[in-house]
Amino acid sequence: MTFRKLIILVVAILLAVQAAGGTDHYELKVTKEASVNEVSPGDWINYTISCRNTGSRELTGVQIMELYPLDLEVNSTFPAPDTGTDNQWTVNYLPPGATRTITVNCKLVKCDAGFSFGGRVEGTGFLRINNYFTNRFQSGTILNQVIATSDQTDPTTASFSAQISPEFAEVKIKKSGSGAYTGQEASKIGDGLSYQDSYVSSFEPSCAHPSADTDIAISSRWRDDVSGKNRMAGLSISEDYYYATSMDRSLRLRLEQNSTSWETNSEFVGMGHVGLLQKSDRSSSVHASRPVLESENDFIGKCKINNSLDGHNTKVIKIDINQVPSSARTPQVMLIIKTLSKGSSSISYLSSASGTGLVSGLDMLGSSQLISVSGTGDYESSAAIRTQDSYLARSQNLLHRPSSFMIAESGVWCNQSLKWASRIWSGDNKNRFMGAEISSANRVNETVEILGLNYINLDMNFSGQANLRTVYKGSEYGQDYLGNYSIKYRISQKGLSKYNQPHLSLGAMGRLLYLPNCTLAEYAIEIENDGNSRLKQVDVLDLFPVGAEFINSTLEFSELTSSGVKWTVDLGMGQGYYIVLLLDVTKSGSDLKNFVSASCEDSGLQVINATILAPEEVKWPSECRMIKSAWLDQDDKRLIWYSIIVSNLADINYDASLRDALPPQTALINSSVDPEAINDRVIIWSFQLQPYENWTVVYRMRALDEESLINYAQVELRPPDGSPISVAYAEAKLQVGSAGVYSSGEWRPPDWGWDLNMDDSCNLTSSCYLKSDCGSESGCV
Repeated sequence: MTFRKLIILVVAILLAVQAAGGTDHYELKVTKEASVNEVSPGDWINYTISCRNTGSRELTGVQIMELYPLDLEVNSTFPAPDTGTDNQWTVNYLPPGATRTITVNCKLVKCDAGFSFGGRVEGTGFLRINNYFTNRFQSGTILNQVIATSDQTDPTTASFSAQISPEFAEVKIKKSGSGAYTGQEASKIGDGLSYQDSYVSSFEPSCAHPSADTDIAISSRWRDDVSGKNRMAGLSISEDYYYATSMDRSLRLRLEQNSTSWETNSEFVGMGHVGLLQKSDRSSSVHASRPVLESENDFIGKCKINNSLDGHNTKVIKIDINQVPSSARTPQVMLIIKTLSKGSSSISYLSSASGTGLVSGLDMLGSSQLISVSGTGDYESSAAIRTQDSYLARSQNLLHRPSSFMIAESGVWCNQSLKWASRIWSGDNKNRFMGAEISSANRVNETVEILGLNYINLDMNFSGQANLRTVYKGSEYGQDYLGNYSIKYRISQKGLSKYNQPHLSLGAMGRLLYLPNCTLAEYAIEIENDGNSRLKQVDVLDLFPVGAEFINSTLEFSELTSSGVKWTVDLGMGQGYYIVLLLDVTKSGSDLKNFVSASCEDSGLQVINATILAPEEVKWPSECRMIKSAWLDQDDKRLIWYSIIVSNLADINYDASLRDALPPQTALINSSVDPEAINDRVIIWSFQLQPYENWTVVYRMRALDEESLINYAQVELRPPDGSPISVAYAEAKLQVGSAGVYSSGEWRPPDWGWDLNMDDSCNLTSSCYLKSDCGSESGCV
């Protein structure tokens, strides 16, 4: 062997040894991520810790330790930490390339602080008040770290820093003037902020004598500026009064995390401005170009105004983890709860004004609905606004005459003579628009009501000029008037009639569900008003198969007998109902004919019949399960949280459809998954259920009354091979208004297909449609 070949061989051996040594090594890597980059006091934050063996050899004795800051309160972890700890996990063996993931759900604890103040003032002279209140106590960042070690490696760390972005409330008060003043005020600061103020003042020049040889003369008309901002809800309120010679005013303002209330009554001679602004949801995927609600009203002269506002929002979540059922305490559900807590708000606003002088007012919902008025003279008006259902209403009497007001004692006058102008419209500026405009009017007597983009009702009597216009999908309707007119104008775009007469369409279908000790029949009834008029008192009658027993229905019935059930509904044009009826047909034998009829005596409609002859057999796969949970909000006992988890434990894809019936006297607020549709108080979701996947939805309802509510859900699975559809049910019951009262229903079938709690007589006692174990029809849980 030559020397050259020897050198090459030695180098090759050295390179092989080095390469082998380079791949045979120990290495542990840990990373940390968070669900949000900004967090407010009281908010949830989810941390995801990933510990990975990035080396070539197995690791033993791997320990992961989470270092919680003092401001964080741990609510849940998955998987559970080592026994006796809340921040440490041990992995005995971690092979190369393997990863262990830990999810931790925490809440940023609020700073417990408070302040209260109250006082009364009475006297004559010059007064100036400058107050500022806020409940902003926390700011900065919050740092969370994790340490991972093993028997073979040195400790490695990861951290995540979240910005504390406090959402707070603030109130600013500026008041000054000379003359007589009697008033009192009170404020309280804590988690929220409240302020009350009432006073009577009159303007007159004042002279003070601070010393024997000094006189100070002050002549200042009254000024009062109040600004309230609830940054937790994105809501701003402002009242400004200038150059007032007299003021008689009271104010109540409460700004809290989940609610805002405002009530003001003012009678003054001067200039006044009242403003209200509800910002659009900043967490929405599509940021609105305009605020949700904007109201601006200005007055000059002698005026009396009354305003009240009641707003609800859940931009800051406050839920006691102990109130969430254990079946719903998963990191995924907690993350969805956090998402749902952003951007839900509803406002009810009432206002009225009367007096003499100049008026300019504008009320606007989003960019699609508007009411405005302007002019000088005598006026009397009232308005109502609801953001939840996009409702605007106004009633006003206006009479034109010139207006004069002296702004200052130096002789500056504001003289104006503006004839009345009034404008309303509703539409999307694309396919539909409804509007009316009055201008150059000496007299206006008007009542208007707008509901969403589909309905407007107008009754007006005026002397001036008017224009009415309606556009709907290419069709246009327009009218112009000049003179003295009385007009009643109503448009509804809720539905289009298929028949040029009153008409009802009715359809029905059925399915059978075989349980271990009994057989259930599910009937779906669909009724629609496709005629040319509104139908009142429509009776829908279902006659049961012989021997069948009623269990439940998605729509509250008006009459129930042993042989049938009747529902009574009102149907607008194009409106319909989808009713699901569940019967126990164990004793019915093979004759399962079910007859459905619908009639409306007031419209002269004859009875329409639909017969369900052969319900379709339905079974539920043993590899799937559905869990439904319910709990009450910690602060608002009429706010109800629901979660539904559908699990696929098989290697099969399903096309799934979930239906959830809203109980009576409830309203859906929002949902983590946008519904495909909401038909007649039935929420519908459609989704793909992948193999070994959990599909989760969390949603919230608001109850109008304190009562016991039962809510149930139905899920349908469609296998890809075209085999029969599978159906399952789950229910949840709670008492609205009672703290911490909840129940949850879980549906988990065994290998043979069903697992319902039943006695020997086939009475359902839980986790399905409701029926009492004593055989009554009232239901039980």
